[in-house]
Amino acid sequence: MDNKKCKKCSKILDGKKTSYCSYKCSRRHLKTLWQKRRREVVNKAKSLWRKKTKRKSDKESLNKKRARAKVHRALKTGLLKKLPCLRCKNINVQAHHPDYSKPLDIVWLCPHHHNKEHNKLSTV
Repeated sequence: MDNKKCKKCSKILDGKKTSYCSYKCSRRHLKTLWQKRRREVVNKAKSLWRKKTKRKSDKESLNKKRARAKVHRALKTGLLKKLPCLRCKNINVQAHHPDYSKPLDIVWLCPHHHNKEHNKLSTV
């Protein structure tokens, strides 16, 4: 006689018609199957998102990081001083780099105008 085993805990099923020895084992097994499938779906979505949001080039993002670091260093050492917003004269400002190859050639803009500037650049 062929002894069937529980799919989860491998106990011998004595003539039972089911594939599990108990309801608890069936729930646990189905939960692990669901978690595995869910993990695959999430990983696939993450990889698609990474491909979609990947920067144009690693060199470009490296230039941005370097430019930001140079501005930060220049502010700390006193080489650069924050000026009011170029458009509205607000004193709460952020550094905007029109060209990352010139890290200390920056324009001081308030967050509102800085966002507008980036939106204008992204639509062009």
